[in-house]
Parts: sequence; C-alpha cells; structure tokens
Amino acid sequence: MATELQPQNRSVLAGGNLLQIKAIDNLMRSKWFPGIIQWPTLLVFMVIMFQLLLGPESAHDNLGTALTWVLWWPLIPIIFLFLGRFWCAICPFATINDLVQKLVGNNRPVPRFLKKYGIWIIDAFFILSLGDWASQQNQSTDYTDAINNLRNLWINDHEGWLSSQS
Repeated sequence: MATELQPQNRSVLAGGNLLQIKAIDNLMRSKWFPGIIQWPTLLVFMVIMFQLLLGPESAHDNLGTALTWVLWWPLIPIIFLFLGRFWCAICPFATINDLVQKLVGNNRPVPRFLKKYGIWIIDAFFILSLGDWASQQNQSTDYTDAINNLRNLWINDHEGWLSSQS
C-alpha cells in the first residue's frame, strides 16, 4: 500500500522554502524581477569600473580595488552558501549583454572563423598580456622566459610581415 508523502512545512532557517516568505515570493513573481536587483548591481559595477580605470593608481587609495577584493570576493561564497545561485539571477553581465543586443545587436550568427579559431585568438591575447605583465614585474623564470620568447617571436614575425606588405 502506497502512502502519499505530504510536504513538510519546515521553517526557512531549517532549510525550508524561501518563497514561504510573502515579500520574497512577491518579489520573485513580480514583472520587475530580476531587473529591480540587476540595475542597482550594474550601477555598483559601473562605479567599480570607473574607479579601477580612472581612479588613483595606488591600490590602497582606489575604491574600486577595495570594493572588488574586500567586499565582492568575500560576499560571493557567502551568497552561494545562503542563497544558492541567486547571484546568477542578479549578475549584471546578462543585463549588459541584453542592453547591447537591443542597441546594436543584429542577430547574425557567429562567424565561422571565430568558431574555429576563437580559442586560439583568446590564447594569443592571454600569452601576449601575460608576457607583458611578466616583463613589467622584472621576474625571470623559465616559464616567463618561454612566454616572452613566444610573444617576441610572434610580434617580430608579424612586424616583418606588416613591413613587407607596405
């Protein structure tokens, strides 16, 4: 004989459903969700980006650095621990993507060369920027020497190719 399972009405603090709280349930079902949280989060990100790009160069004096490393990074694991993937719902990157798509998107497919070589392009930019960073740090290890050799080989090869094209 099968017995029907009844849902347990556990408290929210004991691992129950957050949607039992009327205010949270109303917010989640609102037509304004998730934008009502994404837009303020986007504004905070814009302040951080502004500070990082145009603020003081000293990390100690830069508000963007403090907000990123002292506030955001420690909060992410705490948000995941208590709210699961709620951060994914309010992350402003999707908002930026949607806004750019509305303004300039033309819904064309990804070009074939990007599908085929996109990862190599990303890798090349990573190697170039890592080699540049390593040379600025005046650190010399076998790894940074190899990165710089690859970088210099690539730059010299393309400079020669560019000069021969003129």
